Amino acid sequence: MTCIGSISPIKADYIKGDLLLYTSGPMKLGGHGNPKSQKVVLEMPEIYGESIKCAILDISTTSREKAEHVRWKLWFNGFSITREFRPQFIWCHEEKYYSRLLYDVTPIMRISRGSHTLVVLYEGSEELIIDNASLIAVYEDPASELSYAYHAGILLLDPGSEREIEINLPRKVSDVGELHVLSFIPSRSAKVSLSMNNRLLTTVEGDVGLHEMKFDDVLIEDERAIIKIKHHEAEHPYYPKHLKIMSIILSSMKIMTPKITVTKYEYLDEENAYEVFISNVGEVPPDKIIVLAVESGVPFYRKVLNSVDPKEEVSVKIPLRNKDRRKLSLRIVWVRMGRRWMETFNLNPPS
Repeated sequence: MTCIGSISPIKADYIKGDLLLYTSGPMKLGGHGNPKSQKVVLEMPEIYGESIKCAILDISTTSREKAEHVRWKLWFNGFSITREFRPQFIWCHEEKYYSRLLYDVTPIMRISRGSHTLVVLYEGSEELIIDNASLIAVYEDPASELSYAYHAGILLLDPGSEREIEINLPRKVSDVGELHVLSFIPSRSAKVSLSMNNRLLTTVEGDVGLHEMKFDDVLIEDERAIIKIKHHEAEHPYYPKHLKIMSIILSSMKIMTPKITVTKYEYLDEENAYEVFISNVGEVPPDKIIVLAVESGVPFYRKVLNSVDPKEEVSVKIPLRNKDRRKLSLRIVWVRMGRRWMETFNLNPPS
């Protein structure tokens, strides 16, 4: 069984900061019955300015013909970034062309914030499939420490084949890291296994299309890691048959995090409301806190708090809808620099 293509190192660095990744896709352009252009909104937290140290726009495409003499334009946040289809990686296999295009959008990210808009224009006689459009952003944050390695390319695995990929981090920051593997699974009948340093992380079955395998707590033994991807032998043939691997990001990090908890609460009989006291027992303030009250599975109250400093306590009054029904769940979500945490607390009336 064959493996076609390769995954190559693109960027590796150590920084007092963190990394964010957003992926969208797929979409079809050109040919018969497809639009010439598409717009994609890539949601990111409001991180901008000089804190952005590196931002890469990563696009994978598949076509039946080599995309030559076609009209290809990209705009990112309104700025034109290319007028030519010039992939850094291209592989031809079984009458299909697989391309990978990488663009440095760091200067544009530094003057932008929040949502980022990608507009793609393609005019060609043959259909072009954009398998994914990903935005990788590395930014400074004094409360975080990050060592990462980003690999990208085109790797096609037949059923029954496997590939080991060596990833080297600039340094080991901690024993815990994150792993992102972006793939395109050809059929729901496909079975895919992912291992790191001879430890099985997951086996994917019953999924099809763009699939991100993400792990927030992989063991980082040292700077070197071996990622093994296996496309299991198929019981019945399917087409297309290739498992496509598009990128791998491995990181080792130390992150100071906020931690929001309910310290106490009391029922106010005259107001038919709960007063809930919320405290930050973490190390840094969150960017925002969302308090959501849920009764019988239905949200009925929502409040957004801008921030709560470490060791600070604030109170929130939650009016109840019915005086006879005082049991409810309180869902608290807090966000910092694109990372999200959630805790659920049950509020019970006094006996």
